[in-house]
Parts: sequence; structure tokens; C-alpha cells
Amino acid sequence: MSQPIHRVFISGVSEEAATAYLGRALFEALNAQWVAPEQSVALAQEDESAHWLWLYQPPWQLADATPPEWVAWVAQHQPALRLQRVAGPRLYVVNAARTPVAALAEALDVSAASPTPQAAPAYLGALAALCAGLGATLPVVRQAWELYETLEATAWLPSGMAPEFRASLSVDEAALASLLQVVSAGVQAPAKAQAHQATQTALEEAQQREQTLQQTARQQEATLQTLREELQALKEAHQALQESHQSLQETHRAASEEHKEATEENELLLAQLHHVQEELEKHFLESQQQQQQLDELRQQLATQQQQATQAAAAHEQERNAAAAETAKLTKALTEQKQAAQKAQQAQQTAEKASASDKQALSTAKQQWEARTRENDKAMAALREQVAKLNTTLTNTKTEHTELQEENDLLLAQLHHVQEELERYFLANREYQTLLANTQPTFLRARQHISRLATHLPAQA
Repeated sequence: MSQPIHRVFISGVSEEAATAYLGRALFEALNAQWVAPEQSVALAQEDESAHWLWLYQPPWQLADATPPEWVAWVAQHQPALRLQRVAGPRLYVVNAARTPVAALAEALDVSAASPTPQAAPAYLGALAALCAGLGATLPVVRQAWELYETLEATAWLPSGMAPEFRASLSVDEAALASLLQVVSAGVQAPAKAQAHQATQTALEEAQQREQTLQQTARQQEATLQTLREELQALKEAHQALQESHQSLQETHRAASEEHKEATEENELLLAQLHHVQEELEKHFLESQQQQQQLDELRQQLATQQQQATQAAAAHEQERNAAAAETAKLTKALTEQKQAAQKAQQAQQTAEKASASDKQALSTAKQQWEARTRENDKAMAALREQVAKLNTTLTNTKTEHTELQEENDLLLAQLHHVQEELERYFLANREYQTLLANTQPTFLRARQHISRLATHLPAQA
């Protein structure tokens, strides 16, 4: 590692795992580039000056997430053996699960911030020992272990750290207890996940139903608001009809007053006509009385012809004056008759206008009554729709209450499930305590089996 490093190709694990192990700062400080494992040998043959960093992890390292893929792990790290023959000393094989990244950066003579190492789970040691035991019976596991030991034998390790071989593995109590906890949790995890998923699905369905009900309620409120606006428009139209009816009533009242005034004027003209007739009758009676007096005068003044002639002449003058006055009165009576006829015609015109007004008022009243009936029907329909909306709103509130009760029941069931999980957890802890208490017996049996195994042949 004394050669200066200018460019580094990284392969083995995935690019994400390599970046997570080295850290972004060290990755950039090394001017590193990730290369797929199957392309590493060809690239090393083309570029003979670059350094290589092969990162690997044991196949059981990912057993907490997925079952170990032994065949895939072997295919992934098999090119490292060919890369060793091509790159030679320019290749550094590093176990990313055991090697601290700070020690690797110091060995590479690179100063960069390194990510904080995370402590490996305690059960991995017991899992490695169990996998080492499986290598004796399963060929794929044995092949993976042989490749892993080969990588360990050629890997760079910090000072004081030894390679990890099958012969050096052992199971301690803490690792075994941790492994049992992981196995127990893995067995219970599907049931817990299924119950949690069912509860989550029920809650989501309840939320969707509640959202649907809220949306329906908002739509019904919008419809109710529209109906209220239409009702307000109908009220305004009804008010306009009332105002039109009042206007027609005022017009009819004005026509009635005009008819009343014309009637009063006609009555006044008739009264004047009766007064003129009385005056004419009075003058006619006076004329008759004067005619009788003249007859008496003719008889009295028969003997006095001169006096009679003078009296006749005077009487003739008076008669002429009376005739003139009678002619004037007759003319006045004729004019009054014509005025009375005009008044009667005006009265007939007023009566016709009043009849027309009455007919228009009757038509308007019929139209208003028809519109009132239509408005009443519309109001009844609106009341029926409002009643239906109130019923729907009541049903919606009832469904919301039922949904709330169902949610409360689900929460109660969830609390019950949590209590059951706590009870299982306490029972599991008691089981672990019992298992820990039986560990000395297990160790003594294991030691006894080990002593017996030392006397058996190596083939066994």
C-alpha cells in the first residue's frame, strides 16, 4: 500500500452498499468509480495503473432481511479470484462487515470524514456458526464457505484482526439468545403484520367512507343553497306580483274616483236642469195667469177701446219681452240638454273605461292567482325537497355516528391486540429467562459432546 493512489475502482457489493460503507466523502476523496463485478476483470486488463477495492460481506449478513442467497453470493464474488491474478498488488480485498472504514482510510493514506460504524447484531456470530455447520451437509453452503474463506485469507485486515474461518467460530450464550429472539420475532412478524395490515385497511376504508359522506354532505349543502336561492328568487317574484297588484288596485281606485267625480258632475247638471225646468214652469204659470188677466181686461176694457188698445200695446210689449225671455230660456235649456248628453256620453265612456279596468284587473287577478298557485306548488316542492334533504342529512349523521362507533370498536380491538402482544412479549421474556437459566446445562452437554468428538476420526 506504499504506491500512490490516484484512481480507485470499487466492485464486489452494490454501489449503494459501497457508498454506505465508505461514506460520500471518502468515496470522492479516492476518486472512486463503482464497477459491476462481471465487468471488473475486463476493465483491469485495459487499465493497468488503477487500484481496485473489492468489498464483500458474508452471505448470512443479510439474513435479517431475506434468506441467504448462497448461489447468487458465489456468482457475485467469484470474479474476485480472477481479478487477483490480473491486478495483483493493486487489489485490496476488504470485508466490509468486519473492517472499520477509518482503519481502511488510514491504510490508504486518505484523509476524509468516515461514517460512524454500526455495531453488528449479536446474533450474527451464532448464525455464522450455524451456517458453518450446514456446510457439512449442503453443497451450496459449503461452496460459499470455501469462497468466503479464500477471500478472508487474501483480505486486508487491520493489525491484530484474524481472518474468519469455520474452525474459529463458536456459539456463545448471548449470541444464541439473540438469535432465538430474532427467530421468535420472525415467526410472529407475519401474524403481527397481517393484523396490522387488516387494521390499517379497515381504518383506510373508514376514512374513505367518511370522506365520501363529507363530500355528499357538501354536495347536499350546495344543492340546498341553490334551492334557497331559487326560493329567494320566487319570493322576489311574488313580491313583484304583489306590487303589480297594488299598482292595479291604485289604478282601479283612481278610475273609481274619476267615475265618482263624473257622477257628481252629472248629478249637479241634472239638478241645474231641474231648476231651469221649474223656472220655466213657473214662468208658464205666470203667463197663464197674465193671459187670464188679459181676458178679464178685454172684457173690462171693451168699452174703453183706447185704454184697451194702449193696455194691449203695453201688454204686447210685455209679451214680446216674455217671448224673448222664453226663447233665451229655451236656448239655455237646449244647451243644458246638450251638456247633459255630453255628460251622459262621458259617463258612458267612463263606465266603459271602468269596465275595461275591471276586466284588466280581473285578468291580472287571475294571472296573479295562477302565479300564486304555481308559487305555492313550487314552495310545496321546495319544502318536500328540503324535507328529503333533512332526511338525507339525518341519515348521513346516523351513518357518521355508526362509522364513529365502528372506528371506536376498531380502536378497542387494536388496544386488545396491543395487550395480547404485550402478554406474548412478557411470556417470551419469561421463556428467555428460562432459556438463560438452562444455558449452563446446555454448555455442559456441549462440552461433554466436544470431549467425545475429539476421540472420533477426522472423517466424521
